[in-house]
Amino acid sequence: MTFPTPGWDLQGTGGRQGLATDSQGRSQWALHSIGNGGDGWSRMRYSLYTFNGHAAAWTNIKVKARGAPDGGKNSNAYLIQTKGQYNNDAAVQDGTKDEVDIWEYYGGRNDATYNIFRRGTTPSGYPKSYSVSDAYSQAYTYEIILDNAKRTLEYNLYNEAGSRVGHLVETDSAKVPSEAMELFLGIWDCRGNSWCPGSFNGDSWMGVFEVYVKGC
Repeated sequence: MTFPTPGWDLQGTGGRQGLATDSQGRSQWALHSIGNGGDGWSRMRYSLYTFNGHAAAWTNIKVKARGAPDGGKNSNAYLIQTKGQYNNDAAVQDGTKDEVDIWEYYGGRNDATYNIFRRGTTPSGYPKSYSVSDAYSQAYTYEIILDNAKRTLEYNLYNEAGSRVGHLVETDSAKVPSEAMELFLGIWDCRGNSWCPGSFNGDSWMGVFEVYVKGC
């Protein structure tokens, strides 16, 4: 889909989102993180419907994106149970909800992370990391297929050439999220945390090329 389209709630102020062209001439939707104050984050929420609920128990999401290159920045795409409190970060991130981190990329690192939270707890064996040394410049596609009826969750990672370079199927129902969740994409400045690599304080941005969503 081309941004912005109906159904996307763009969050954050100060002109931190918009169409942009990178050094390779590729058009993409840019989400900026400037410093670590009020301009330190921007994100977009898919607002047309939730995923993994009774109305849409089967979910397929593909995000084609590149991460912000600078250390201290976290680029991401995730499903999370919000209970309608999507503008209340403290409520959304309270550590008790179901969540699927489809993609997390820390600038300056050579891997992309995929993770699950079940009732706020990361199951054994997670998170998973995949080598993507050029994820800041190349457009990888991060995909999940979540079947709440069968209690399975499949993850696929494709490089820009379309070759699958990461794959995982989770069949342990205790590890598969069961609650309805909303889709977010965004970037934030994580420098205030000891686990966050890097200390870049300027303007850094991630690029979103395509998002495919299907729920039934």
